[in-house]
Amino acid sequence: MKRLIGFALAASLFSTPALADLKFGVYAGLTYGGDDLGGLRYENGDTATVKAGGLLVFGGSLTNQLDEEVGFRYKANLAYHFDSATATNADITFDRITFDALAGYQFNENWTAFAGFTRHISPEYEEEFNHSGGTTRLDTATGLVLEGAYSIDYHQDVTFRYTSIEYEIGNGYLTIDGSHIGASYYYYF
Repeated sequence: MKRLIGFALAASLFSTPALADLKFGVYAGLTYGGDDLGGLRYENGDTATVKAGGLLVFGGSLTNQLDEEVGFRYKANLAYHFDSATATNADITFDRITFDALAGYQFNENWTAFAGFTRHISPEYEEEFNHSGGTTRLDTATGLVLEGAYSIDYHQDVTFRYTSIEYEIGNGYLTIDGSHIGASYYYYF
């Protein structure tokens, strides 16, 4: 019954005039923040740190294009988000799949403010030192997103966002802050 209600709600959303002009795009971005998870110190004295809110994100996006200058917009993103540090004898990586569901209001032809939820699926921390190491799987987490989008033209957006999220290991045994800020470039087809 819950699936039927969910399907009916989704179908009604996608049949509204505001969603009549859907467009698909790809995006890439940089993020910074969250707790330090691990790091490397190189022979020359440099260091690299892997953070729970970093560093690179690549994905796809589905959004509606408004015919008028103002009104409600919706956006769904699916992406791969990761941070890593690499040396000749060591690798550290934190990665996850993210799904965002955002609703927003377009104030004029260029600016839109979005808010919504993000779901981080299968977050995983992996380290390898001299061919030994291990993987720590974190619990799937849900967070909040605030995002400002500037539309350059019909095909291009630049976004700035804040994400508030916490990861848990072992159903709350350990909590890790993954909150971060970020900037992304979207290209819509």
